[in-house]
This record gives sequence, structure tokens and C-alpha cells, in this order.
Amino acid sequence: MLNRLKNLLFRKRTSPGHLSPRELGVLGENLACQYLEKENYAILERNFRCFLGEIDIVARENHRIVIVEVKTQYSHVNIPIEWKINGRKKKKLYSLFRFYQHTRLTPGTECRIDVITVIVNSDNSLLELKHYKRAI
Repeated sequence: MLNRLKNLLFRKRTSPGHLSPRELGVLGENLACQYLEKENYAILERNFRCFLGEIDIVARENHRIVIVEVKTQYSHVNIPIEWKINGRKKKKLYSLFRFYQHTRLTPGTECRIDVITVIVNSDNSLLELKHYKRAI
């Protein structure tokens, strides 16, 4: 009960029609999955969590496993979305990738790390989606 009250009092305020950061992230992941499926990727897992963090999407392209990081933001944000993948984030993604590779895949499985950036209009519709293969 106390946690619910805290959430109501201290949650981030968003503009009318804008999603919360968590909801925006889920929307971006959904759009990224739709895009990947159109490009003939098979979605194997979403939101794989371990003690190191979370992998947004694990997909398969032919015989290759692809770890996908999705970054989503609104179009009115003036910071280039690519800047959100900084050195610290790259290091974390690589650690997650190695953990997943050692615990879930057979040795010798071909893998790569991709980044998908999603920019959404103020009405929550897709404006732009870019897929960076072998980003890290």
C-alpha cells in the first residue's frame, strides 16, 4: 500500500499522450520485433534477465544468434539517440552477450550484437527505425 502511494506521488510526469519511460521502451521493443520478423529473423527471447542486466531481444537470423539492444525516444528530444549507446553501455552489452553465449548457446554458435534505434512521434506512432548490425 505504501509503495503504491509512493508511486502515485513520485512517478515521473509525462505530457498528455506521452508514455512513461517503461511504456515507451516496451513500445520500441514491440516495433523492433515487428521489424525483425519482417526481415525474416526468428524472435527467440525477449527481456532475458540475469545478474548482469537485461538483453532486450534475442533473435536468430539463419544460423546466427543476434543479441539486440533497443533504444527508443520521442522525436522532440534534441539528443541524438545514438549517443545513448555510450562506452559503459557497450561494455555492459558485451558482458551480457558473453554470459548469454556461455550459458545458453552451444560452443561455436555464430553470434553478433545489433542495436535498433526507434524514434516515435508525439502520438506514439513510428517515425524512424534504424538497424545497426554488428554495432558492438
